[in-house]
Amino acid sequence: MLVFLVLLSCECYAFKSPLRIYGGRDASPGEYPYVVRLEIRRVANFTNNTIVAEHDHLCTASALTATWAVTAAHCIAVLSDSFLGDPWTEEKLIVRYGHVDNSVWTNDTFSDVISIVPHPLYTYTYGMYNVKSLMKNDIGLVQMTPMSLKNYIKLSAVEYKSMYGHEAIFAGFGITTKTLPGGKVITDDTLKLRKPLQVLSVMITKCAKREGSGPAICLASICGHTVTTCGGDSGGPLIHPSGIVGVLSTSAASGYCSDDAPLHVGEDAGEMIPISPYIEWIYSYVMSKK
Repeated sequence: MLVFLVLLSCECYAFKSPLRIYGGRDASPGEYPYVVRLEIRRVANFTNNTIVAEHDHLCTASALTATWAVTAAHCIAVLSDSFLGDPWTEEKLIVRYGHVDNSVWTNDTFSDVISIVPHPLYTYTYGMYNVKSLMKNDIGLVQMTPMSLKNYIKLSAVEYKSMYGHEAIFAGFGITTKTLPGGKVITDDTLKLRKPLQVLSVMITKCAKREGSGPAICLASICGHTVTTCGGDSGGPLIHPSGIVGVLSTSAASGYCSDDAPLHVGEDAGEMIPISPYIEWIYSYVMSKK
């Protein structure tokens, strides 16, 4: 017993420094190949036959098969909003599953999105007068042209309420930091900073009950260090040995993800939509429309 207590103390001490999702660690090459990025591609065709493409990060997603990925519904439910403006003449949603440094024309890097399927009961209620906004059934599917990944992630069928207290990994492509030569730290999404997937160790906890909210699980820190998810991490997976147990719906309501944000332990690090209540709905698409 004494040996166990000493080891536990050492493990917690290693995580004493405050961390956010962008204070976590870079994923190793090939560590989570099924975590992919949703991007908006804008194309401009100039009169001298020059074609220019530009990408913007949108959200994070997880590849379930070569042609289907799961993400948050709010990432895809408002895609009718246009990003176009001079000189861009075309835009579309794509999935990046290759290296962030690859050109937009590189093979085995991007897949075109064929269809988007927000959950039919997805709703968003905008909060006013200090009332927090609510999203219900915030889960959706993306169908794309085949990706050439070596493996994909399975869904966890474990009842989400039995997962409280379990440790898990959250992975996202959202806001992070980068230290420039000279020591200056800048904050932006991983695409603009040319950084890989960010991963964070968290604990699954019960969310505070809110009127009108749907099924949810929340993320908490381990050993008391500060953690939080940020913009652009939406749709990212909560990875457990049993598979994906949730996708990120909302980050903590704070300014943690800005350059000058104070670091302190918040109530939670983000709110997830659990997979188990939606697994039959997901499989109805993934298994029947490959």
